[in-house]
Amino acid sequence: MTASGIVRKIDRVGRIVIPSEIRKTLSISSGNSMEIIVNKDQIILSKYADSCLFCGSGKKVRTFQGKKICERCRKKLSMI
Repeated sequence: MTASGIVRKIDRVGRIVIPSEIRKTLSISSGNSMEIIVNKDQIILSKYADSCLFCGSGKKVRTFQGKKICERCRKKLSMI
């Protein structure tokens, strides 16, 4: 993990601004979903991408009964 040296304060409703330089570098734009991960005393923000529940692939992912699953795994499951 790389430290940016940028410090931001949390506003009264719990928001924090991600600096434009970081957003540009990571191709994060308005409307993108962010995943929030808590690891001990750290909060990790990641650009969210749908991925398959079974194999982790991000290709051709769809939601089936509330779960994300890729086309390849759907085909494998249909054989069972």
